[in-house]
Amino acid sequence: MPPPPATLESKRPVLEFPADEVKIIRWPEPAPWSALRKAMTKEDFESRDWNEGELACTWKFEFNNGYAEAGEERMRLNEIKYMKYLPQAFASSQQGGAEMFPEVEIWLKENLMRKPDFCVLTMQQMVEADQGGFPIPKFMIEVVSAHDTSQYHDQKLIDYFKAGVEVVWHVNPRLEMVVIYTALGEGEIMHGDDICTASPAFPEFQIKAADVFAALKL
Repeated sequence: MPPPPATLESKRPVLEFPADEVKIIRWPEPAPWSALRKAMTKEDFESRDWNEGELACTWKFEFNNGYAEAGEERMRLNEIKYMKYLPQAFASSQQGGAEMFPEVEIWLKENLMRKPDFCVLTMQQMVEADQGGFPIPKFMIEVVSAHDTSQYHDQKLIDYFKAGVEVVWHVNPRLEMVVIYTALGEGEIMHGDDICTASPAFPEFQIKAADVFAALKL
């Protein structure tokens, strides 16, 4: 008797990493980044070099209750101007020494580490981090790409606000839209000449939505 025909389910790639090592898996488009995970201890996660080889330009690894997760891609080359422009725009608003940093590991609790595209740390928080502490930024920015899933970003919003973050921006280059969240379920859509602020965390930081995306067109 001939074998049964392959089903769609049988053709799906295995989501778990091999037990012995992390390997690059070529995913179909769109890639289910949030499903790619490997069980490991926090100590094992922190001891690995996640910037090694092809991993450095492919995935952004986070830690979630005993699993290393490839939640999303690192910023793409065509988004790289954000890495320079947004911190400069924030610094020009003179926030009393607070600074914006790209892709910093933020431990929201003992077993949960997220890596927002941008976060803002005050001078006091930078001192706390230098002394081995784990400060929670009040302001986070996520750049939403076409490959990210809404479920993944919704979960990160829950994690952020539970940890004490006060404001989160979702910057969507494809739609040239910024969604500003100050609480779960309270997102305000900003576009064109609408003014984006980081209030209540940093109310002095104000920028037109159009100016956020103008950096990509220079």
